[in-house]
Amino acid sequence: MELKFKDKTVKITCLYQWPTYQDLIVGIPYEKINQEILAKIHKKAIPFTHVENYYLVTPKQIPINIGRKYPFGKPMRLPGTVCVMGLKYHGTSNSEVGGTSSLTLICFQNSFGPPFEHEILNEIKNIEWFSYAKDNSWEEY
Repeated sequence: MELKFKDKTVKITCLYQWPTYQDLIVGIPYEKINQEILAKIHKKAIPFTHVENYYLVTPKQIPINIGRKYPFGKPMRLPGTVCVMGLKYHGTSNSEVGGTSSLTLICFQNSFGPPFEHEILNEIKNIEWFSYAKDNSWEEY
């Protein structure tokens, strides 16, 4: 499976998904919890792909109407599924150095996939691959 970035078409080497709020024991999500999830998600994702360079497709928060004031903050939810992908391109940012480049891509969508939601694919196709990807020369293997 492949993804198209602005300047490269890359291979998906692995895909991991889990429910966004699997660790939420009680209550409903609100802005602060969501910000904490977004700030820490790369630390949870990188052990799956083993690639420290990452790009987070920032998800939209959706208001939750509970019909009353919530004491902890404004009720908001993220899309229900975290998607973590390991990506690889056969080439480096320096055409004179042989090797590959890799990236961890993190996004949130409403269901397990693929297919990936159009908003995610539209954002990715505007990203310069080598602005985020890590080069791995053949000598490093």
